Amino acid sequence: MKSTHMAIAAVTALIAVASCSSTTKTGSSTSTTPDASTGGSTASSSQPTSSGPAVDTSASGTLTVWLQQDAKTGWPDLVTAATAGFNKQYPNVKVDVQFQNWTDHLTKFDTQLAAGAAPDVIEMGNTEMTKYMIDGAFADLTADKASFPDSEHWLTGLANSAVLDGKVFGVPYYAGSRAIVYRSDLWQAAGASTTPATVDDVITGCKAVQAKATDRNFSAFYIPGKYWYMAMNFVYGAGGSIATSDNGKWAAQLNSADSQKGLAKWVELVKACSKAPVDTDESHPNEYLTLVKKQSAAAYEAGWVPGTVTGPQNSQGTGGDPALAGKIAAMTLPGFAAGTPMPAFLGGSDLAIPVSSKHKDWAEAWLRLFIGSDSEKGLIKAGNLPNTTTLLDQAGQDPKLKPFADAAKTSWFTPAAKNWVSVEKQNILQDMLTSILSGQQSTDQATKSADSKIDSLLNGG
Repeated sequence: MKSTHMAIAAVTALIAVASCSSTTKTGSSTSTTPDASTGGSTASSSQPTSSGPAVDTSASGTLTVWLQQDAKTGWPDLVTAATAGFNKQYPNVKVDVQFQNWTDHLTKFDTQLAAGAAPDVIEMGNTEMTKYMIDGAFADLTADKASFPDSEHWLTGLANSAVLDGKVFGVPYYAGSRAIVYRSDLWQAAGASTTPATVDDVITGCKAVQAKATDRNFSAFYIPGKYWYMAMNFVYGAGGSIATSDNGKWAAQLNSADSQKGLAKWVELVKACSKAPVDTDESHPNEYLTLVKKQSAAAYEAGWVPGTVTGPQNSQGTGGDPALAGKIAAMTLPGFAAGTPMPAFLGGSDLAIPVSSKHKDWAEAWLRLFIGSDSEKGLIKAGNLPNTTTLLDQAGQDPKLKPFADAAKTSWFTPAAKNWVSVEKQNILQDMLTSILSGQQSTDQATKSADSKIDSLLNGG
């Protein structure tokens, strides 16, 4: 959406906390060849499918798919199943699934694009899509959207990350959101509500927890100062936004009255409940480790965290403490109004077909299987949020998962601007938050400065 700001997307969502594992080695490529039972090559014939166009069953060649290592370690059976189903349609086409790493996959992709040797299917982080869509790197799937399973019920917040100017350039794969992961024993001992109706109830509760702390460095709710994803939840929750676009011109909105209201409430929460440094982010250290080390009573974390916090410790010191079993729970971060969750950033992955692919039909056929209902159910079991609203009620029947479902009912996404990545690289939002929390600038001063920088970057300055 080059000229349309991605507004808050109301989506019902769910994230599961179970995990799967694989014994295969990392860094390799999995090639699936036709099974003997398919009968191999036959005379040329075309057969229609129930969810896609007619296929040439005698077609032969190789379909190259790039997925992240997550698929290899977490749900390899789903990859195998999709390929097996594909080979029933195309028995003579070899599927070469190559597993990539988040740290360097874009560098490799850029090189392959330049050489005209890009894969036929590629997994992209949803925040990575915009630049490549604007640059014309992906095939337009708009006309074929209806052929993908349950596409009318795709999660809006995730699906919109693959849309530009109303055209579809990718399909949603899976998503994830966050909730408050907390020490239930400490919150209950302090008389703090574990079913807060509003964010003010959360502040009241964590103040009570903080008052009982004997360690001056203990945080009732550990919130590092540069946690901009969380801070922006409050901005959108108050009716503000990071930036909007009108006819291709971007205008930052952090200094607006609504955005400042949201930031003021976030600052109130941080100052009342957190002893975390104002100049660090949520990964230094990983927030959940403060729960494991008994340095906090809550953290704003992902659905897999409760299981990790109560799991075994490991040699890297990033595991959990089994003694905390039965003492870790999760609750939705509520919004400003009772009964409304605070909007959450909906992260996740999309799957796209590079425009250079000579096998678009094959790629679409494989994708239809890989993001189908059976596959998405498997992704839920592996700890992910499915790509459609259709599956959410079924998955949400587990009460342990409900906080993460409710947390993602309302979502927001970063501005769909080509230069948004520059805003992130320059740490504009992080520095703004640190400036406010440290007292170096008022909220008005800090947001004006951030808006000026964002305007310049998003509009090509």
